[in-house]
Amino acid sequence: MAAVLKEESMIKVLSGAASKSPWIECGPGIQIKVLAVDLEHHCVQYLARTGPGHNPGLHRHNADASIFILEGSVKNLTTGCEFGPGDFCFQPIGDMHEEVVGPQGVVSYVSQRGDDDLLIEFLDKTGAVAEKYTVSDFARML
Repeated sequence: MAAVLKEESMIKVLSGAASKSPWIECGPGIQIKVLAVDLEHHCVQYLARTGPGHNPGLHRHNADASIFILEGSVKNLTTGCEFGPGDFCFQPIGDMHEEVVGPQGVVSYVSQRGDDDLLIEFLDKTGAVAEKYTVSDFARML
């Protein structure tokens, strides 16, 4: 079955063969496949693939994030928790942490839902926002 893009009002969904969809560079060391975006309800679902040892630095979640690890591992350096294949992690709105990807990299399914367009903010060494991602950014990738 070929991939089909459906757009109804504020919802965009990639249905069909996501496995045939290309990975999109979303920043250094991070690739994603956007699966669904709901602009009205401020939510996005996607697959994320990150290379071994990648550390995106301190970041703040501005949306609830539900993460299911499919392959590899990632360690939350703030809590010390490590997640591997089959593990589930929930990060609530306002959660700030730093993480590092394990030696095999990591592939995960991510679902994020927030109160507005802003999903995540990456902070520099001074705590200022260096980069951010929004629901609208993900909609443009689909």
